[in-house]
Amino acid sequence: MFASTTAPSAAAETSGDEVVEALADRARLLATQISVLQAEYAQVAAQIAADATPAGCTSRQWLCLATGVMPA
Repeated sequence: MFASTTAPSAAAETSGDEVVEALADRARLLATQISVLQAEYAQVAAQIAADATPAGCTSRQWLCLATGVMPA
């Protein structure tokens, strides 16, 4: 009787471990994607800052106007 109740528990732990590992893999993938997007954003921001900024606008304001995105 104890063996039968222990076996499903062990299977549940394995399944839980697999779920945790899958979530960890997904978190690593998302972290990589975020890093790539941050690098692309920085590149766009640098290019906009290098371009002629309209009179009276800071490069930050121009970035907001050009992309519609408010920098963090």
